[in-house]
Amino acid sequence: MTQTQLEIIHPDGTVSFVTLDPARGITNIGQAPENDLVLHGHGIAEFHAILDHRESKFRLTLLCESPLTVDGKQVAGLGTTTLGAWSTIEIDGHTLMVVSGASPAAPGRPSAAPAAPLPRETAVAPAAPDAAAPQPSAGPAPEIGAPEWRGTRPADTRDETLIADMEEREWTLDVEQSASMTVHVANGGPIVATLDVTLVGIPHEWVTITPPQLNLYEGQGGAVTITITPPRHYTSRAGEHHFAVMITSPNYPGRSSQLGATLTINPFHAFTVTELDPKDQTARGRRPRGTAKFHIANKGNGVDQFRLEALDPQRACTFEFEVPGEGGETLVLAQQAEMRLPPAETFVVPVHVSPTRRPFIALRKERHSYSVNVNLLAEDQIPRTLLGEVKVRPRIGPGLLILILLSLIALIVLIFRPRIYEFTASDTEIDVGQEIALTYRTSKFARRWIETDQNTRISLETPEDGYVDMPTSDTLYTLRVENLLSELVPFLSPSWDPILVDVMPLEPRIRAFTVDHNAIVAGQTIVLRWDVVNADGVVLSTNGQEQTLAPAEYVSERELTLGEPTNFTLRATNQYGGQAVASLSVRVDPPTPTPLPVPAIQRFTVAPQEVTAGENVTLTWEVEQATSVQILGQDYPPNGSTVQTLNEPGVVEFVLIALYDDESGVQSPSRRQSAAVRVTVREKPTPTPEPVQPEIADFRAIPEEVVMGSGATVQLVWSINGETTDVELFGPTIGTLNKLLNQGSLPITVDAATFFILTAYNGELSDSATVEIAVIEPTPTLPPPAPEPIIQFFEAEPVDDPDDVIEIEGSGLSRKYEVVYNAKVNFRWSVLNVEQVALAAGEDTSNRAPTGELATIIRAPVNYQLIATNAEGVTRYAFIEIVLRALSVPPAPQNLNGPGGSLAAGTPLTLTWTYNPNYVDNIIGFRIYRANTSDGIFNRLGDESQLPNTARSWLDPSPACGQVYYVSAVYLDLDNNKQETEPSPNRWYSWPCTTAAH
Repeated sequence: MTQTQLEIIHPDGTVSFVTLDPARGITNIGQAPENDLVLHGHGIAEFHAILDHRESKFRLTLLCESPLTVDGKQVAGLGTTTLGAWSTIEIDGHTLMVVSGASPAAPGRPSAAPAAPLPRETAVAPAAPDAAAPQPSAGPAPEIGAPEWRGTRPADTRDETLIADMEEREWTLDVEQSASMTVHVANGGPIVATLDVTLVGIPHEWVTITPPQLNLYEGQGGAVTITITPPRHYTSRAGEHHFAVMITSPNYPGRSSQLGATLTINPFHAFTVTELDPKDQTARGRRPRGTAKFHIANKGNGVDQFRLEALDPQRACTFEFEVPGEGGETLVLAQQAEMRLPPAETFVVPVHVSPTRRPFIALRKERHSYSVNVNLLAEDQIPRTLLGEVKVRPRIGPGLLILILLSLIALIVLIFRPRIYEFTASDTEIDVGQEIALTYRTSKFARRWIETDQNTRISLETPEDGYVDMPTSDTLYTLRVENLLSELVPFLSPSWDPILVDVMPLEPRIRAFTVDHNAIVAGQTIVLRWDVVNADGVVLSTNGQEQTLAPAEYVSERELTLGEPTNFTLRATNQYGGQAVASLSVRVDPPTPTPLPVPAIQRFTVAPQEVTAGENVTLTWEVEQATSVQILGQDYPPNGSTVQTLNEPGVVEFVLIALYDDESGVQSPSRRQSAAVRVTVREKPTPTPEPVQPEIADFRAIPEEVVMGSGATVQLVWSINGETTDVELFGPTIGTLNKLLNQGSLPITVDAATFFILTAYNGELSDSATVEIAVIEPTPTLPPPAPEPIIQFFEAEPVDDPDDVIEIEGSGLSRKYEVVYNAKVNFRWSVLNVEQVALAAGEDTSNRAPTGELATIIRAPVNYQLIATNAEGVTRYAFIEIVLRALSVPPAPQNLNGPGGSLAAGTPLTLTWTYNPNYVDNIIGFRIYRANTSDGIFNRLGDESQLPNTARSWLDPSPACGQVYYVSAVYLDLDNNKQETEPSPNRWYSWPCTTAAH
């Protein structure tokens, strides 16, 4: 099967093919990976063009302002261009050509072998990454002609039934010219026949046969015109092409005639040459040499000879070409070379450029321009010239010169740059009147001095010495060193950390201020001692009464007798404005009365210590030296017991408080003792529910009378309320039927009067009901009864998800389904022979068509009953019971997040979160909670009324520091009550509150 392909010659000379998909009809071209054909280049847009190949004439639509070339003419701007046969498209160095025929790599169509292997970069498919050497192109190079007559014209084979003749057998023409021939055929058989004329050995795209078949009577003849037009393409190989004209007929199987002929195609010449790569380069190495390469592609239909020549105007370079030689070896030829190139082949030609001279000292590279001429040795071929440039570095260039200059500058800076090697002080904290010694060491070639923050400048004569100063206040000393070099280049000035000397003024100091007893009984004596230095005045204050002490008493003590609590304050001052204060207190207690007894708890027990809610515990205690005890707020004697009933589950703590009452009205904590005992209260076990007697709500026969001998069908219908363990139906004609459903129906054929008993059991409890069927004499004149209603089916099916509805029980026209909460269920039914159909859902009943369906959303358990009644009132029933599947709790929201960094106070902040999209329909909204990180008490700030299930963010209008947030989702349970999911797994904290420094 033939295919239409797009041949691409890339800028590096490689060739590839893309098959045009006839099903799509269009091919997108551009840099973006979404295109069908991806090309790379600076001048190629993301979506550059569209090739429309749905019709015989292809159209190219430009999608951008970047130009391209079609058949040598530039196309720019948005628009559509119609392509002719074998049109060539050029886009930023890429050459595209439409090729009609079999796949380029199809078997049985070998390429013409090259004269000798040359280095080339040609590819139909990506080359293997470990290819050791360039390989010949896999592009199409078909040799036209059938294998049976390869190299010779096929012999004529004539059949007496399929008669054929052709006068001219040889043609010589150029590509895109046409050769026409006339083939005379005749039907030599005994029947009317269809004769088919085809060509073998020539591509069918070149051939036009008019008409391709003839319908001829016996002995009738006709003529067929064949036109051959080889395209201007390398597949139209120059030389002889032998082919055969075949005449066949489906009316004469196995018969054929063959006429041999030869078509000679004259050669045409065309080639492309890429630019030198690289065009501009620098020769490197001890003997400078550069290498550039270019690609030559033979676009003609025959093997062509090329001559290569390299020149430079200054004659300052030598050139070498690497071309193939005989036997597969590679030849290196100087200045010029010749090479042969088969059609459809691309070769890579390396050119080595060697400058013959190299400057010794220069500030820049020496440039040499050169050209490479490529000549196709054929008539009327214009040579192509490739321009290049090679640069050669001087032996001593600008880099080395700059390096020498920088080295000299660095040496000058290293020798003459001013430096500080040492700058220290003997002490940095002194008292007023003390001296400080500053020591320094600097470089020799500099001026040096010491500056103070008191605007004092101290000149230093020697590079290494010391200086003594006596500051009276805090002083900052800075050592400065500079010379001419640092004045010209300021950043060369040395720096050293300045020295800060703290000058401490004399402060009064209270070295001791003590009392031998901090607490005494009224009338006792204490000793007060003190020691004060650096003071000019000392004042002793006793309960606010001040007394100035003489200098001789700055270190002294006093013995004092106290009758009340006393506070002492000692304050010292001096001439520098300093002050020191010390205080102490002495507690004076009244005389201690006779000590009162302290209660002692000897025993306090509670038994038992683990009970069930509603049970009693006994409390027993024994206490000595107490007037009473308290338990649960009630007073009891010091020894005794009591019984308490515990009704609430949990842990109950009984605390016994023993008291001693001295009748003063004040209960001192020292006369209280307590003890505690904990009791665990378990929940009462849930009692087993008593079985409830089932109730037969409905049991009847439809109809209750039948005609004797009619063999009528009676429908037994029943409905039972409550739980059942078995439902039993008994009748003389049917025996006993067990395990029936609570709601159901059963058709019975009745010929005589009979009865039926229905019994519902729930364990040992039961309920029974009886129906009787009477038989009446037949009335001969009665019209035939209306056909009974027939319920063909009554069923439920899911609307959205097949797993939403599952049938768990089914018997006849009674079915039971388990349905997911909030699922949409479709009820379907079909009834025959009815006047009326009713559908009952719970307490609601509505009339329906005999065949129909009803879609509804299930949010509660419900029973559906289909009631079908015919014209005579005969009714049939079908039942569906709907139970709800247990509701699964939706997941919690995820990824709670807020703004990064701290925010200004009062700036609103926005919280965001994500939620699983598979559960969005199962929730109704979200709730936001916030708490202070200090107490952890969360308050709800937003709920589902503000945040529906589509919300994913919330704005806190009044944020504060030190807050923590979480979010939860809200859903409805089976009773339609709102419930919350688990909180979001992560919590988000606002910026922390700042703490004042102490």
